[in-house]
Amino acid sequence: MELANQQAQAADLVGAWLKNRDKPYFYLGGFAGTGKTTIAKYLMGLQDGDCAVAAYTGKAASVLNKKGLPASTIHSLIYKVSRPDDQVLESFKKRMAAAKGPALEELKKELKEYVRPKFTLNEESPLYEVDLIIIDEVSMVGEEMGKDLLSFHVPILVLGDPGQLPPVTGEGFFTSGDPDFLLTEIHRQAAGNPIINLAAHVRKGNALRAGAYGSSKVVFKTKFEPSAYEVYDQVICGRNATRKTTNSLIRDRFNRISSQPEVGEKIICLRNNKDIGILNGTQWYVTKVDDAGIYLDLEILDELTSEKKPLTISTHPFDADLPNMFYRDRQRFEEFDFGYAITCHKSQGSQWPKVLIHNESWCFKENSAKWLYTALTRAEEQVLVCL
Repeated sequence: MELANQQAQAADLVGAWLKNRDKPYFYLGGFAGTGKTTIAKYLMGLQDGDCAVAAYTGKAASVLNKKGLPASTIHSLIYKVSRPDDQVLESFKKRMAAAKGPALEELKKELKEYVRPKFTLNEESPLYEVDLIIIDEVSMVGEEMGKDLLSFHVPILVLGDPGQLPPVTGEGFFTSGDPDFLLTEIHRQAAGNPIINLAAHVRKGNALRAGAYGSSKVVFKTKFEPSAYEVYDQVICGRNATRKTTNSLIRDRFNRISSQPEVGEKIICLRNNKDIGILNGTQWYVTKVDDAGIYLDLEILDELTSEKKPLTISTHPFDADLPNMFYRDRQRFEEFDFGYAITCHKSQGSQWPKVLIHNESWCFKENSAKWLYTALTRAEEQVLVCL
């Protein structure tokens, strides 16, 4: 594999780090189109031992697979499902056989909660057998997951883009400092990509102009057609008010009547619960809703997940005012919201073929260019920006 000059410099530095092992991880930064994954493939080819490649979300891992890097989600590599204890299950059966009425219903709820999959660190993880771990879209990785990765005592090459929005509080464990090396030169194979060119344009502080850019478009609000909501895979916006309004508009177009999720709807996780395997920013399909609308069965939107058994969660009313909910009440629920439209922060770590952006970069002041750059680079094939 032939590397450009700057890529070769990066590869040499990473190679020296792997030889010296003077620190547990190497942060290779690079803007969109500069060839971070190209360097990762090159380094994998030089390794005598095995390498493991992973990303925070299944979407990001899928992108790596398309680029020729066999990847998994970090979660599937380092955690395992703990199964219910047979003796505890037998105890539930005996208590339920003797219970009636409300007591029986309460026991059924307890049992449903107990048999939910729970995740713990996997002592038999394949990471114990590799010589190098490569993590892409690493800004999403928080402190707990970062420390769990380091616990395998394997060198970790982390790939990230410092041009993107700074991670929210609790994330960015590996990217809190400057990159050990920063790629800035756009790779020749990406130079003709309209999305890469648009992203580079705004990253440098330039404004977008309305027009066609290959199959992608930039339009003014007055020219925006709501039918586009049915064409694009993901809508990205800046403000929560816009997100809620847009989700309502899209649900109306799909004839969703209830204020609560219905079967087949796309929802997004708002809060980590590693114990049951749900991560902030991951998207799910609703496969079942119970009569009371309290419990949802979900299947993750992740083509890499081998475990397709639905996960049952207890959720809050989707029209609830979560920020003002009493803390103890809020902790009883897993936090989700409709996922047709999401904020740019929630989109980090994922990509979709076609992305529609309601440009609200102006809300982010000194980070306005980073906001729009991040939103643009979530699109793999086509983007529509509404100014």
